[in-house]
Amino acid sequence: MAYSTPWDDIQQPNVDYNVRRINADGLLPIYWGKDVHGHCLLVAELDGDHRNAFFKANMNIQGIDIDLRQRPRSHAQTLIITLVSHINLDLFHALCKTLVRSLSNTSDSRTALTTALNQLKRWQRFLAGERPQLLSPAEVRGLFAELYFLRSLYINKLSQSDALDAWIGPKGGNQDFVFENAAVEIKAISNKGPNLVHISSEDQLESPAEWLFLTVERIIESTELPAALSLNEMVRRIENDLSGDSTLDEYQIKLATAGYAELQHYDSPSFQVAETCVYRITDEFPRIVRSELSRGLQNVRYTLQIDAAEPFICPIETIWNMNKCK
Repeated sequence: MAYSTPWDDIQQPNVDYNVRRINADGLLPIYWGKDVHGHCLLVAELDGDHRNAFFKANMNIQGIDIDLRQRPRSHAQTLIITLVSHINLDLFHALCKTLVRSLSNTSDSRTALTTALNQLKRWQRFLAGERPQLLSPAEVRGLFAELYFLRSLYINKLSQSDALDAWIGPKGGNQDFVFENAAVEIKAISNKGPNLVHISSEDQLESPAEWLFLTVERIIESTELPAALSLNEMVRRIENDLSGDSTLDEYQIKLATAGYAELQHYDSPSFQVAETCVYRITDEFPRIVRSELSRGLQNVRYTLQIDAAEPFICPIETIWNMNKCK
């Protein structure tokens, strides 16, 4: 079935652009549009002069043009966001829907522009990454699990800044977190699924760190549990926790590197961690590691039945108090 977008029934004009209003009852006029080249647009009308704030932001997003135009015979301006490449039309649609939601209840044009530019800054990081595409359901659960552990890490052990430094999974680290003399790999499994975790390489369960842990978070997917959070809600909860612009900036960069942008698509499903099981990785732990592979073997992926790892289970407090457990 063909992908349907709000631009499908907007006629390509001979001059300028054609638009259709999105929010007939909205406080800020916002439109879907199409220009003379057939490019898809998102258009927002702003009262007042916002050139200084716009040019100071210096937005430059690959595949997307952002323009602020003076409206003829008026003191108002128009913010026009144009998809100049049709390669990621579905993704651009998702990004626009998120922006529309952010602006729909905004009446003040200055606030609206600030909100739009902040969202566009996140898009800029996301689209500049190696994987500008929607996360799969398994990837959404995996990122949720990493963020759940990140929050636990700065609540129970490290400063916020140190916890963010420890989160190296988005940058392709062998384990998701490395700090002090420990490394921690995070896995998420469905509460209804089998007791299996997928190990993506021969390096994932091997580390020079003194302490190596596998943390398995069993996740319930539900809209009825009062404590359940969507991926977007978990992201925002951590944003609300973080103090300092540099810390928040680092967090958002790592989210973009992990393939996340704040999209309406991630408003559901909602998750709740039902159980966290921590395993201490020792020489006897069932695993395949690089140091024991025959010559010439590489790029190993395998599935671990976690019931077989039960003898290695330990309380999560072991991670928070490693140095006291020696």
